[in-house]
Amino acid sequence: MKLKSNRIVQISFAISLIGLFFFFNFQFYLFLQPQGIHFIRQTDSLSFASTYYHNGFDFFHPSLYNLMSTDGKAACEFPLIYYFVSLLYCIFGEKDYLLKIVNFLIFSIGIFHVFKLTFLLLKDYFYAFIVPLFLFSSVSLLYYSFNFLPDIAALGLSFSGWYFYFKFKEEKEFKNLKISFLFFTFSSLLKITYLINPLSIFGLFLVELFFIKKKNANFHLFNRKIVILFLFLLGSVVAWNLYVIYYNSIYSSTYFTTSPMPYWSLDEMGKSIVFEGILSEWYKKYLAQTSFHFLILLFVFTLFSIRKLNKYLLILFSFLVVGSLCYFLLFFIQFRHHDYYFLIFSPLVVFILILGIQAIQRIEMKSAFQLIIKAAFLIIVLSGMNYSRIKVGERYQKGNDLHSKVGFVLKKNMKMIADLNIPTNSKVIIAPDLSINGGLYFVKRKGWTIRLKEEITHKIITEFKAKGSNYLFLTVNDSSLIQLGMKEGRLIAQKGKLSIFKF
Repeated sequence: MKLKSNRIVQISFAISLIGLFFFFNFQFYLFLQPQGIHFIRQTDSLSFASTYYHNGFDFFHPSLYNLMSTDGKAACEFPLIYYFVSLLYCIFGEKDYLLKIVNFLIFSIGIFHVFKLTFLLLKDYFYAFIVPLFLFSSVSLLYYSFNFLPDIAALGLSFSGWYFYFKFKEEKEFKNLKISFLFFTFSSLLKITYLINPLSIFGLFLVELFFIKKKNANFHLFNRKIVILFLFLLGSVVAWNLYVIYYNSIYSSTYFTTSPMPYWSLDEMGKSIVFEGILSEWYKKYLAQTSFHFLILLFVFTLFSIRKLNKYLLILFSFLVVGSLCYFLLFFIQFRHHDYYFLIFSPLVVFILILGIQAIQRIEMKSAFQLIIKAAFLIIVLSGMNYSRIKVGERYQKGNDLHSKVGFVLKKNMKMIADLNIPTNSKVIIAPDLSINGGLYFVKRKGWTIRLKEEITHKIITEFKAKGSNYLFLTVNDSSLIQLGMKEGRLIAQKGKLSIFKF
Protein backbone atom coordinates (compact mmCIF):
# COMPACT_ATOMS: atom_id res chain seq x y z
CA MET A 1 0.00 0.00 0.00
CA LYS A 2 2.87 2.37 0.89
CA LEU A 3 4.62 1.64 -2.42
CA LYS A 4 1.43 2.43 -4.31
CA SER A 5 1.07 5.70 -2.37
CA ASN A 6 4.67 6.67 -3.21
CA ARG A 7 4.04 6.07 -6.89
CA ILE A 8 0.90 8.22 -6.83
CA VAL A 9 2.81 11.08 -5.20
CA GLN A 10 5.68 10.76 -7.66
CA ILE A 11 3.28 10.79 -10.60
CA SER A 12 1.59 13.84 -9.07
CA PHE A 13 4.91 15.66 -8.90
CA ALA A 14 5.70 14.73 -12.50
CA ILE A 15 2.30 16.08 -13.55
CA SER A 16 2.98 19.27 -11.59
CA LEU A 17 6.20 19.74 -13.58
CA ILE A 18 4.18 19.50 -16.79
CA GLY A 19 1.80 22.07 -15.36
CA LEU A 20 4.72 24.37 -14.56
CA PHE A 21 5.84 24.12 -18.18
CA PHE A 22 2.66 25.97 -19.15
CA PHE A 23 2.61 28.20 -16.05
CA PHE A 24 6.03 29.54 -17.05
CA ASN A 25 4.82 30.00 -20.66
CA PHE A 26 7.47 27.68 -22.05
CA GLN A 27 5.07 26.65 -24.80
CA PHE A 28 5.49 30.19 -26.21
CA TYR A 29 9.29 30.16 -25.85
CA LEU A 30 9.70 26.70 -27.42
CA PHE A 31 10.06 27.78 -31.04
CA LEU A 32 11.80 31.11 -30.43
CA GLN A 33 15.20 31.57 -32.02
CA PRO A 34 18.27 32.23 -29.83
CA GLN A 35 17.98 35.77 -28.52
CA GLY A 36 18.40 38.07 -25.56
CA ILE A 37 20.78 37.61 -22.66
CA HIS A 38 23.84 35.55 -23.58
CA PHE A 39 22.86 35.25 -27.22
CA ILE A 40 26.57 34.72 -27.89
CA ARG A 41 26.82 31.59 -25.73
CA GLN A 42 23.48 30.30 -27.00
CA THR A 43 24.66 30.41 -30.62
CA ASP A 44 28.02 28.91 -29.65
CA SER A 45 26.21 25.85 -28.29
CA LEU A 46 23.93 25.60 -31.30
CA SER A 47 26.94 25.93 -33.61
CA PHE A 48 28.58 22.86 -32.10
CA ALA A 49 25.51 20.74 -32.85
CA SER A 50 25.02 22.31 -36.28
CA THR A 51 28.61 21.78 -37.46
CA TYR A 52 28.45 18.12 -36.42
CA TYR A 53 25.35 17.80 -38.58
CA HIS A 54 26.70 19.65 -41.62
CA ASN A 55 30.38 18.70 -41.53
CA GLY A 56 30.44 15.05 -40.47
CA PHE A 57 29.82 13.34 -37.16
CA ASP A 58 33.41 13.19 -35.93
CA PHE A 59 32.80 13.25 -32.17
CA PHE A 60 36.33 14.18 -31.11
CA HIS A 61 36.66 17.02 -33.62
CA PRO A 62 34.04 19.60 -32.57
CA SER A 63 34.01 22.89 -34.42
CA LEU A 64 32.26 26.23 -34.73
CA TYR A 65 31.24 28.37 -37.69
CA ASN A 66 33.70 31.16 -36.97
CA LEU A 67 37.09 30.62 -38.64
CA MET A 68 39.04 32.51 -36.00
CA SER A 69 40.69 29.12 -35.35
CA THR A 70 41.97 26.65 -37.93
CA ASP A 71 38.90 25.46 -39.90
CA GLY A 72 36.76 26.61 -36.96
CA LYS A 73 38.02 23.76 -34.76
CA ALA A 74 37.38 24.45 -31.07
CA ALA A 75 36.50 22.45 -27.97
CA CYS A 76 35.00 23.30 -24.62
CA GLU A 77 32.54 21.14 -22.67
CA PHE A 78 32.20 17.42 -23.42
CA PRO A 79 30.08 17.45 -26.61
CA LEU A 80 27.85 14.43 -25.94
CA ILE A 81 24.63 16.47 -25.86
CA TYR A 82 25.58 18.41 -29.00
CA TYR A 83 26.41 15.17 -30.77
CA PHE A 84 23.14 13.57 -29.69
CA VAL A 85 21.16 16.60 -30.87
CA SER A 86 22.96 16.53 -34.22
CA LEU A 87 21.72 12.94 -34.61
CA LEU A 88 18.20 14.12 -33.80
CA TYR A 89 18.59 16.60 -36.65
CA CYS A 90 18.88 13.61 -38.97
CA ILE A 91 15.41 12.50 -37.90
CA PHE A 92 13.51 15.75 -37.29
CA GLY A 93 15.51 18.23 -39.34
CA GLU A 94 17.73 20.97 -37.98
CA LYS A 95 15.50 22.64 -35.41
CA ASP A 96 16.87 25.03 -32.78
CA TYR A 97 14.42 23.85 -30.16
CA LEU A 98 15.74 20.26 -30.09
CA LEU A 99 18.77 21.35 -28.06
CA LYS A 100 16.51 23.35 -25.79
CA ILE A 101 14.24 20.34 -25.23
CA VAL A 102 17.11 17.94 -24.50
CA ASN A 103 18.62 20.31 -21.93
CA PHE A 104 15.21 20.83 -20.34
CA LEU A 105 14.48 17.09 -20.11
CA ILE A 106 17.84 16.42 -18.43
CA PHE A 107 17.20 19.25 -15.97
CA SER A 108 13.61 18.07 -15.31
CA ILE A 109 14.87 14.59 -14.45
CA GLY A 110 17.27 16.27 -12.04
CA ILE A 111 14.43 18.27 -10.46
CA PHE A 112 12.43 15.06 -10.09
CA HIS A 113 15.41 13.55 -8.28
CA VAL A 114 15.53 16.60 -5.96
CA PHE A 115 11.92 15.74 -5.10
CA LYS A 116 12.90 12.14 -4.32
CA LEU A 117 16.02 13.23 -2.44
CA THR A 118 14.04 15.62 -0.26
CA PHE A 119 11.52 12.95 0.66
CA LEU A 120 14.33 10.47 1.33
CA LEU A 121 15.88 12.85 3.89
CA LEU A 122 12.79 14.55 5.34
CA LYS A 123 10.06 11.87 5.01
CA ASP A 124 7.52 14.58 4.27
CA TYR A 125 5.68 14.84 0.95
CA PHE A 126 4.86 18.53 1.35
CA TYR A 127 8.51 19.48 1.68
CA ALA A 128 9.41 17.01 -1.07
CA PHE A 129 7.20 19.07 -3.37
CA ILE A 130 8.17 22.50 -2.13
CA VAL A 131 11.99 22.26 -2.01
CA PRO A 132 12.53 21.64 -5.74
CA LEU A 133 9.89 24.25 -6.59
CA PHE A 134 11.77 26.79 -4.47
CA LEU A 135 14.58 26.67 -7.04
CA PHE A 136 12.24 28.23 -9.60
CA SER A 137 12.31 31.40 -7.47
CA SER A 138 15.52 32.06 -9.39
CA VAL A 139 15.05 34.08 -12.57
CA SER A 140 18.43 32.85 -13.80
CA LEU A 141 17.62 29.19 -13.20
CA LEU A 142 14.19 29.48 -14.79
CA TYR A 143 15.56 31.29 -17.85
CA TYR A 144 18.33 28.77 -18.50
CA SER A 145 16.19 25.74 -17.64
CA PHE A 146 14.64 26.08 -21.10
CA ASN A 147 17.55 27.34 -23.11
CA PHE A 148 20.56 26.28 -25.17
CA LEU A 149 23.40 26.55 -22.64
CA PRO A 150 24.90 23.30 -21.24
CA ASP A 151 25.08 24.58 -17.67
CA ILE A 152 21.48 23.63 -16.88
CA ALA A 153 22.03 20.05 -18.08
CA ALA A 154 25.15 19.83 -15.89
CA LEU A 155 23.08 21.02 -12.95
CA GLY A 156 20.32 18.48 -13.62
CA LEU A 157 22.87 15.65 -13.81
CA SER A 158 24.41 16.76 -10.51
CA PHE A 159 20.97 16.71 -8.84
CA SER A 160 20.50 13.14 -10.04
CA GLY A 161 23.94 12.26 -8.73
CA TRP A 162 23.06 13.57 -5.27
CA TYR A 163 19.85 11.56 -5.13
CA PHE A 164 21.52 8.26 -5.98
CA TYR A 165 24.35 8.98 -3.53
CA PHE A 166 21.91 9.37 -0.64
CA LYS A 167 19.97 6.37 -1.88
CA PHE A 168 23.23 4.44 -1.61
CA LYS A 169 23.71 5.74 1.95
CA GLU A 170 20.18 4.66 2.82
CA GLU A 171 20.08 1.23 1.16
CA LYS A 172 23.82 0.35 1.11
CA GLU A 173 23.52 -0.97 -2.45
CA PHE A 174 26.71 -0.32 -4.41
CA LYS A 175 24.85 -0.03 -7.73
CA ASN A 176 23.34 3.24 -6.52
CA LEU A 177 26.80 4.65 -5.85
CA LYS A 178 27.89 3.64 -9.35
CA ILE A 179 24.85 5.39 -10.83
CA SER A 180 25.56 8.44 -8.67
CA PHE A 181 29.14 8.75 -9.86
CA LEU A 182 28.07 8.18 -13.45
CA PHE A 183 25.77 11.20 -13.20
CA PHE A 184 28.50 13.23 -11.50
CA THR A 185 30.99 12.21 -14.20
CA PHE A 186 28.81 13.50 -17.04
CA SER A 187 27.92 16.61 -15.05
CA SER A 188 31.61 17.41 -14.50
CA LEU A 189 32.46 16.63 -18.12
CA LEU A 190 29.88 19.17 -19.22
CA LYS A 191 31.19 21.74 -16.74
CA ILE A 192 34.35 20.96 -14.80
CA THR A 193 33.25 23.26 -11.99
CA TYR A 194 30.55 20.73 -11.07
CA LEU A 195 33.37 18.59 -9.67
CA ILE A 196 32.54 20.46 -6.46
CA ASN A 197 29.77 17.91 -5.84
CA PRO A 198 31.69 14.59 -6.04
CA LEU A 199 34.70 16.24 -4.36
CA SER A 200 32.45 17.04 -1.38
CA ILE A 201 31.37 13.40 -1.23
CA PHE A 202 34.97 12.22 -1.41
CA GLY A 203 35.85 14.68 1.35
CA LEU A 204 33.18 13.12 3.58
CA PHE A 205 34.50 9.68 2.70
CA LEU A 206 38.00 10.66 3.85
CA VAL A 207 36.63 12.08 7.10
CA GLU A 208 34.70 8.86 7.70
CA LEU A 209 37.76 6.79 6.85
CA PHE A 210 40.34 8.55 9.00
CA PHE A 211 38.48 10.42 11.73
CA ILE A 212 35.25 8.54 12.44
CA LYS A 213 35.41 4.98 13.66
CA LYS A 214 33.00 2.94 11.59
CA LYS A 215 31.72 -0.34 12.93
CA ASN A 216 29.63 -0.98 9.83
CA ALA A 217 31.32 -3.74 7.81
CA ASN A 218 29.74 -2.40 4.63
CA PHE A 219 31.73 0.81 4.92
CA HIS A 220 35.06 -1.02 4.88
CA LEU A 221 33.80 -3.28 2.11
CA PHE A 222 33.09 -0.25 -0.08
CA ASN A 223 36.36 1.61 0.65
CA ARG A 224 38.29 0.38 -2.38
CA LYS A 225 35.28 0.56 -4.68
CA ILE A 226 34.60 4.18 -3.72
CA VAL A 227 38.21 5.15 -4.42
CA ILE A 228 38.11 3.40 -7.80
CA LEU A 229 34.86 5.18 -8.75
CA PHE A 230 36.24 8.54 -7.75
CA LEU A 231 39.49 7.98 -9.63
CA PHE A 232 37.48 6.97 -12.72
CA LEU A 233 35.42 10.15 -12.44
CA LEU A 234 38.44 12.37 -11.86
CA GLY A 235 40.45 10.64 -14.57
CA SER A 236 37.65 11.08 -17.12
CA VAL A 237 37.29 14.77 -16.39
CA VAL A 238 41.04 15.44 -16.36
CA ALA A 239 41.53 13.44 -19.58
CA TRP A 240 38.83 15.39 -21.43
CA ASN A 241 40.11 18.76 -20.26
CA LEU A 242 43.68 17.89 -21.20
CA TYR A 243 42.34 16.92 -24.62
CA VAL A 244 40.52 20.28 -24.84
CA ILE A 245 43.74 22.15 -24.09
CA TYR A 246 45.67 20.03 -26.62
CA TYR A 247 42.94 20.28 -29.28
CA ASN A 248 42.60 24.05 -28.94
CA SER A 249 46.36 24.51 -29.05
CA ILE A 250 46.89 22.55 -32.28
CA TYR A 251 44.03 24.39 -33.98
CA SER A 252 44.99 27.80 -32.54
CA SER A 253 41.68 28.25 -30.74
CA THR A 254 41.68 30.76 -27.88
CA TYR A 255 37.97 31.51 -27.78
CA PHE A 256 36.81 29.50 -24.76
CA THR A 257 37.99 30.14 -21.22
CA THR A 258 39.98 27.13 -20.01
CA SER A 259 41.56 28.71 -16.94
CA PRO A 260 40.26 30.45 -13.80
CA MET A 261 39.62 34.19 -13.63
CA PRO A 262 40.26 34.66 -9.91
CA TYR A 263 39.43 37.34 -7.37
CA TRP A 264 43.08 38.13 -6.66
CA SER A 265 43.87 38.90 -10.30
CA LEU A 266 41.94 42.19 -10.06
CA ASP A 267 42.88 45.46 -8.43
CA GLU A 268 40.57 47.07 -5.88
CA MET A 269 38.62 49.02 -8.50
CA GLY A 270 38.13 45.86 -10.60
CA LYS A 271 36.84 43.95 -7.56
CA SER A 272 34.41 46.72 -6.67
CA ILE A 273 33.06 46.77 -10.26
CA VAL A 274 32.36 43.02 -10.12
CA PHE A 275 30.71 43.29 -6.70
CA GLU A 276 28.62 46.20 -7.94
CA GLY A 277 27.48 44.09 -10.90
CA ILE A 278 26.61 41.17 -8.61
CA LEU A 279 24.71 43.26 -6.07
CA SER A 280 22.98 45.74 -8.37
CA GLU A 281 22.46 43.93 -11.67
CA TRP A 282 22.21 40.24 -10.78
CA TYR A 283 21.08 40.22 -7.13
CA LYS A 284 17.38 40.10 -7.99
CA LYS A 285 17.99 37.49 -10.68
CA TYR A 286 19.67 34.84 -8.53
CA LEU A 287 16.59 34.52 -6.30
CA ALA A 288 13.46 36.54 -5.71
CA GLN A 289 14.21 38.88 -2.80
CA THR A 290 11.68 37.29 -0.43
CA SER A 291 13.10 33.85 -1.25
CA PHE A 292 16.63 35.17 -0.71
CA HIS A 293 15.74 36.59 2.71
CA PHE A 294 13.95 33.40 3.68
CA LEU A 295 16.97 31.32 2.69
CA ILE A 296 19.30 33.50 4.75
CA LEU A 297 17.01 33.25 7.80
CA LEU A 298 16.81 29.48 7.38
CA PHE A 299 20.60 29.25 7.13
CA VAL A 300 21.08 31.30 10.31
CA PHE A 301 18.48 29.16 12.10
CA THR A 302 20.35 26.04 10.95
CA LEU A 303 23.58 27.36 12.46
CA PHE A 304 21.86 27.81 15.82
CA SER A 305 20.39 24.29 15.57
CA ILE A 306 23.57 22.61 14.39
CA ARG A 307 23.84 20.17 17.32
CA LYS A 308 20.47 18.64 16.50
CA LEU A 309 21.34 17.81 12.89
CA ASN A 310 22.90 14.77 11.24
CA LYS A 311 26.67 15.18 11.56
CA TYR A 312 27.44 13.38 8.30
CA LEU A 313 25.09 15.65 6.36
CA LEU A 314 26.66 18.67 8.07
CA ILE A 315 30.17 17.55 7.12
CA LEU A 316 29.06 17.04 3.55
CA PHE A 317 27.40 20.44 3.55
CA SER A 318 30.57 22.04 4.95
CA PHE A 319 32.65 20.61 2.09
CA LEU A 320 30.07 21.91 -0.37
CA VAL A 321 30.24 25.38 1.19
CA VAL A 322 34.04 25.43 0.99
CA GLY A 323 33.95 24.17 -2.61
CA SER A 324 31.39 26.81 -3.59
CA LEU A 325 33.44 29.55 -1.97
CA CYS A 326 36.57 28.40 -3.84
CA TYR A 327 34.58 28.36 -7.07
CA PHE A 328 33.34 31.90 -6.43
CA LEU A 329 36.88 33.17 -5.83
CA LEU A 330 38.41 31.28 -8.75
CA PHE A 331 35.82 32.47 -11.28
CA PHE A 332 35.06 35.79 -9.62
CA ILE A 333 35.46 37.93 -12.77
CA GLN A 334 32.85 35.87 -14.65
CA PHE A 335 30.18 36.85 -12.13
CA ARG A 336 30.24 40.39 -13.52
CA HIS A 337 28.45 39.51 -16.76
CA HIS A 338 27.38 35.86 -16.50
CA ASP A 339 24.39 35.13 -14.27
CA TYR A 340 24.42 31.44 -15.23
CA TYR A 341 27.57 31.02 -13.14
CA PHE A 342 25.19 31.17 -10.18
CA LEU A 343 23.58 27.87 -11.15
CA ILE A 344 26.36 25.84 -9.55
CA PHE A 345 25.21 27.08 -6.12
CA SER A 346 21.82 25.39 -6.58
CA PRO A 347 22.78 22.12 -4.79
CA LEU A 348 23.98 24.28 -1.90
CA VAL A 349 20.57 25.99 -1.83
CA VAL A 350 18.85 22.58 -1.76
CA PHE A 351 20.92 21.45 1.22
CA ILE A 352 20.33 24.70 3.11
CA LEU A 353 16.62 24.09 2.70
CA ILE A 354 16.84 20.44 3.73
CA LEU A 355 19.00 21.13 6.79
CA GLY A 356 16.82 24.06 7.83
CA ILE A 357 13.65 22.00 7.50
CA GLN A 358 15.26 19.15 9.45
CA ALA A 359 16.00 21.63 12.23
CA ILE A 360 12.37 22.82 12.19
CA GLN A 361 11.07 19.26 12.23
CA ARG A 362 13.06 18.49 15.38
CA ILE A 363 11.54 21.35 17.33
CA GLU A 364 8.79 20.20 19.66
CA MET A 365 5.76 22.26 18.69
CA LYS A 366 2.09 21.77 18.09
CA SER A 367 1.02 20.58 14.69
CA ALA A 368 -0.75 23.88 14.11
CA PHE A 369 2.59 25.72 14.21
CA GLN A 370 4.09 23.25 11.76
CA LEU A 371 1.15 23.95 9.44
CA ILE A 372 1.70 27.70 9.76
CA ILE A 373 5.38 27.26 8.82
CA LYS A 374 4.41 25.13 5.82
CA ALA A 375 1.80 27.69 4.74
CA ALA A 376 4.40 30.49 4.95
CA PHE A 377 6.89 28.40 2.98
CA LEU A 378 4.25 27.69 0.32
CA ILE A 379 3.40 31.40 -0.06
CA ILE A 380 7.09 32.30 -0.43
CA VAL A 381 7.60 29.62 -3.08
CA LEU A 382 4.49 30.52 -5.08
CA SER A 383 5.38 34.20 -4.90
CA GLY A 384 8.95 33.48 -6.00
CA MET A 385 7.86 31.36 -8.95
CA ASN A 386 5.44 34.03 -10.12
CA TYR A 387 8.18 36.66 -9.81
CA SER A 388 10.51 34.54 -11.97
CA ARG A 389 7.76 33.91 -14.52
CA ILE A 390 7.23 37.65 -14.95
CA LYS A 391 10.95 38.49 -15.14
CA VAL A 392 11.69 35.75 -17.67
CA GLY A 393 8.81 37.06 -19.77
CA GLU A 394 10.43 40.51 -19.66
CA ARG A 395 13.73 39.00 -20.84
CA TYR A 396 12.03 37.55 -23.90
CA GLN A 397 10.20 40.81 -24.59
CA LYS A 398 13.62 42.47 -24.78
CA GLY A 399 15.07 39.58 -26.80
CA ASN A 400 15.90 41.68 -29.87
CA ASP A 401 18.82 43.40 -28.16
CA LEU A 402 22.16 44.79 -29.27
CA HIS A 403 23.85 41.37 -29.55
CA SER A 404 21.02 39.31 -30.99
CA LYS A 405 19.60 41.80 -33.52
CA VAL A 406 21.80 40.26 -36.22
CA GLY A 407 19.85 37.02 -35.76
CA PHE A 408 16.53 38.81 -36.23
CA VAL A 409 17.74 40.54 -39.41
CA LEU A 410 18.94 37.27 -40.93
CA LYS A 411 15.97 35.18 -39.76
CA LYS A 412 13.57 37.66 -41.32
CA ASN A 413 15.29 37.24 -44.69
CA MET A 414 15.95 33.50 -44.71
CA LYS A 415 13.85 32.92 -47.85
CA MET A 416 15.80 35.52 -49.79
CA ILE A 417 19.08 33.98 -48.59
CA ALA A 418 17.93 30.46 -49.52
CA ASP A 419 16.93 31.59 -53.01
CA LEU A 420 20.53 32.69 -53.66
CA ASN A 421 21.68 29.04 -53.47
CA ILE A 422 24.96 30.02 -51.85
CA PRO A 423 27.23 26.93 -51.92
CA THR A 424 27.58 25.27 -48.53
CA ASN A 425 31.37 25.43 -48.69
CA SER A 426 31.36 29.20 -49.23
CA LYS A 427 33.02 31.41 -46.64
CA VAL A 428 31.13 34.51 -45.60
CA ILE A 429 31.58 37.71 -43.63
CA ILE A 430 28.79 38.90 -41.32
CA ALA A 431 29.02 42.58 -40.40
CA PRO A 432 28.34 44.14 -38.04
CA ASP A 433 27.87 41.27 -35.59
CA LEU A 434 28.79 41.50 -31.90
CA SER A 435 28.68 37.72 -31.53
CA ILE A 436 31.28 35.20 -32.65
CA ASN A 437 28.99 32.59 -34.20
CA GLY A 438 25.56 34.28 -34.11
CA GLY A 439 25.13 35.47 -37.69
CA LEU A 440 27.18 32.62 -39.10
CA TYR A 441 24.95 30.12 -37.32
CA PHE A 442 21.84 31.57 -38.97
CA VAL A 443 23.27 31.37 -42.50
CA LYS A 444 24.91 27.98 -41.74
CA ARG A 445 28.17 28.98 -43.40
CA LYS A 446 31.67 29.20 -42.00
CA GLY A 447 33.43 32.52 -42.03
CA TRP A 448 34.13 35.58 -39.94
CA THR A 449 32.31 38.39 -38.17
CA ILE A 450 33.15 42.08 -37.89
CA ARG A 451 31.94 43.50 -34.60
CA LEU A 452 31.35 47.20 -35.20
CA LYS A 453 30.33 49.41 -38.12
CA GLU A 454 33.50 51.47 -37.87
CA GLU A 455 35.58 48.30 -38.20
CA ILE A 456 34.07 47.48 -41.62
CA THR A 457 36.86 48.77 -43.84
CA HIS A 458 38.49 47.98 -47.16
CA LYS A 459 41.52 46.67 -45.30
CA ILE A 460 39.67 44.11 -43.17
CA ILE A 461 37.49 42.95 -46.08
CA THR A 462 40.61 42.50 -48.22
CA GLU A 463 42.18 40.40 -45.46
CA PHE A 464 39.14 38.13 -45.32
CA LYS A 465 39.05 37.89 -49.10
CA ALA A 466 42.64 36.66 -49.00
CA LYS A 467 41.53 33.97 -46.55
CA GLY A 468 38.88 32.76 -48.97
CA SER A 469 35.78 34.79 -48.19
CA ASN A 470 33.19 34.72 -50.99
CA TYR A 471 30.29 36.77 -49.62
CA LEU A 472 29.60 39.77 -47.39
CA PHE A 473 26.35 39.94 -45.40
CA LEU A 474 25.84 43.55 -44.36
CA THR A 475 23.22 43.61 -41.59
CA VAL A 476 22.73 47.34 -41.26
CA ASN A 477 21.14 49.83 -43.66
CA ASP A 478 24.04 52.28 -43.95
CA SER A 479 24.56 54.00 -47.32
CA SER A 480 28.35 54.46 -46.88
CA LEU A 481 28.82 50.79 -45.97
CA ILE A 482 26.62 49.70 -48.88
CA GLN A 483 28.81 51.79 -51.19
CA LEU A 484 31.88 50.08 -49.71
CA GLY A 485 30.29 46.69 -50.29
CA MET A 486 29.59 47.54 -53.92
CA LYS A 487 33.23 48.54 -54.39
CA GLU A 488 34.37 45.23 -52.90
CA GLY A 489 31.94 43.00 -54.75
CA ARG A 490 28.61 42.70 -56.55
CA LEU A 491 25.32 43.40 -54.78
CA ILE A 492 23.23 40.25 -55.30
CA ALA A 493 20.37 40.79 -52.84
CA GLN A 494 18.98 43.57 -50.69
CA LYS A 495 15.98 43.83 -48.43
CA GLY A 496 15.41 45.96 -45.35
CA LYS A 497 18.56 46.07 -43.26
CA LEU A 498 20.23 43.20 -45.13
CA SER A 499 22.50 43.62 -48.15
CA ILE A 500 24.44 40.66 -49.60
CA PHE A 501 27.51 41.03 -51.79
CA LYS A 502 29.43 38.43 -53.77
CA PHE A 503 33.17 38.79 -54.28
